[in-house]
Amino acid sequence: MKMLKNSIFRSKALPRAGIFGPAALLIYDKRLSSKLGAWPRAFAACYAVKAGENLKAVENFPAHIKKILKLTEDFPRSQSQIVALGGGSVGDFAGFVANVLRRGVGLSHLPSTWLAAIDSAHGGKTALNVGGVKNQVGTFYPAGRVQLVDALLNEQNEVRADEALGELLKMAIVDGGRWSKDLAQDLSRGAKASALLSRFLMPAIQAKLKVVAKDPREITGHREILNLGHSVGHVFESYYGLAHGEAVALGLQFALEWSRHKKVLKVDKTLRALESALRVKRPAKKIPRKKFIDLLGRDKKRGLEKKIRFIFVEGLGRVYREAVSVEELGLEAQRQGWLRP
Repeated sequence: MKMLKNSIFRSKALPRAGIFGPAALLIYDKRLSSKLGAWPRAFAACYAVKAGENLKAVENFPAHIKKILKLTEDFPRSQSQIVALGGGSVGDFAGFVANVLRRGVGLSHLPSTWLAAIDSAHGGKTALNVGGVKNQVGTFYPAGRVQLVDALLNEQNEVRADEALGELLKMAIVDGGRWSKDLAQDLSRGAKASALLSRFLMPAIQAKLKVVAKDPREITGHREILNLGHSVGHVFESYYGLAHGEAVALGLQFALEWSRHKKVLKVDKTLRALESALRVKRPAKKIPRKKFIDLLGRDKKRGLEKKIRFIFVEGLGRVYREAVSVEELGLEAQRQGWLRP
């Protein structure tokens, strides 16, 4: 097993449960039960959950935390550890549990999806949903350990890999490092999404953590560049019921097109190859303008001036934030053919 920076480990198989300590509670996606065998029983306690946004609903949290308190009542606080095994919703939920349980216990992530492995397991965000709106309650609580398990990640089908490709391309555009050029070359050779994610998982994670390190609690605003593709991506996710990665890919297309229309984007060969890999098919159904504006209005990236901090692209590795009004965003969405009156 190879240790990497920022307490990130990568292994071929599931690690020994003992590495998480004698007082570890495994919170895991129950859909993975058949793949885990007897492994969960090696933990001091385990709690199977149904993954999805309903898991993060704030109104369901009291029932969950009562059960978790019962399971961990004999755990010494100093040795207590929450181990999150699943995708993004499980990680968000378990991270929040770890932060508030007895005022904070240890946290480890074992992401089981490519999307969680490349994105949500890193950076320390936890979240619950309120009134059907995502991530309205949450904390910053970085995991002490992130364990990337090839056996889990490679179990996913190619559709799940395609859904995560948008986040990989986003990080390549934001970072612009040598690995971005290598990724573009592999894309030009027709490599599958799963192969690309496996090869470039670590450079993409390190690129994200490099941004996070400059603004870990989103105080200076620098970390907001990681929201590239997300402002309208979240609208597409909500309205069309798309997977998060698919919505981000469409949001990236939107951001690149707007940047091009504003004449701030200078495209080179590498960026062109990355953009061409955004393969998500655009839905034919247009969004009612009022609905689009309403969904944008829920965006956490708004400032007090009621503007969205939108991320534009100047080139590979060169992105910037600009406050734009909801009306401006609506006009651009209209120009790009996303809206109907």
